[in-house]
Amino acid sequence: MTERMTRRRVFQLGAGATLTVSLVGCDTAADLLNLAQPTMRVRDLALKSVGLNRQTIGIDAAIQNPNRLSLLVNQLAMNFNFAGKDLGTASLSNPIELRAGDETSVGLDYSTNLMELLGSGLNDVQVSGTGGVPYELAGNANISRFNLPVPLRYQGSVSLSDCAPLLGLFG
Repeated sequence: MTERMTRRRVFQLGAGATLTVSLVGCDTAADLLNLAQPTMRVRDLALKSVGLNRQTIGIDAAIQNPNRLSLLVNQLAMNFNFAGKDLGTASLSNPIELRAGDETSVGLDYSTNLMELLGSGLNDVQVSGTGGVPYELAGNANISRFNLPVPLRYQGSVSLSDCAPLLGLFG
């Protein structure tokens, strides 16, 4: 029994030390216990490039870190669902620091064949009750080199006139 409790205590101490060194700017152990989950919002969604079989949609997102300490995101993978269709996953190419109590910009690019996914015209496109086309970003940010996953999710809607170029409407 003593050996079992000792192993458990060693694990707890090791996990605490791992979290401590993985956070940027952590002042006290109390900071570790009071971490709030970062949130995400989308600032802009735009068609970045158009090709015959490939289009790139760029999303300008922002991640808000409500904590008093900075967090390092070494991996970020976000799935993008637009008009009820999965457009794939975007990832970060380099780690980013989420500054304490601040919002950090994150650019995500999704390259896909929209016409193939969405079919012809608006037949397959879901429209929300407000007349917009819904979209969702959902995934995980891995905090620090120890890959502590933090789920992030954002749901929004784009008006039909704003997303017409994304759908290949009106030229």
